[in-house]
Amino acid sequence: MKPILLLDVDGVLSIGGDQRETVHLPGTYLPLWACRNWKSFLRKVDRISELVWCTCWMERANWIGKAAGIPERPHIPMVAIERKDQDWKCVSVDHMFPDPARKLVWVEDGFRDDTHEWAKRRGNVKLIHVRWLSGLTKRSMRKVIRHLERATT
Repeated sequence: MKPILLLDVDGVLSIGGDQRETVHLPGTYLPLWACRNWKSFLRKVDRISELVWCTCWMERANWIGKAAGIPERPHIPMVAIERKDQDWKCVSVDHMFPDPARKLVWVEDGFRDDTHEWAKRRGNVKLIHVRWLSGLTKRSMRKVIRHLERATT
């Protein structure tokens, strides 16, 4: 079974630093200030994992996938949280993937303290933090791919 890759957009694929490429997304007026090598990265991880958008972009993240040449992928839904100190993404991931045995690799630019605690409790979760100015670098892309490949065994 392929591992699930939870992928954020802002700060991961769409970055704030100087090392970026401006891409006009198909079917939209929105530009994407993309990190380098983002298209080949998305095509590779789409082959070796179950890519799930984990972003406030929700289904609009598929515009990015389309620009990279991958088919539409699901996104985690925004579900109601019971407490303000909860990370809505963690609650949504648990809602969408309730089986703690599923292996998850989550790439994000801003993990909260409670997200780290959630990952420890849930188990089978690898959190990969990237800096929002650089987003995914060649090094962090290799790290993501390495963790996905290990998770398939």
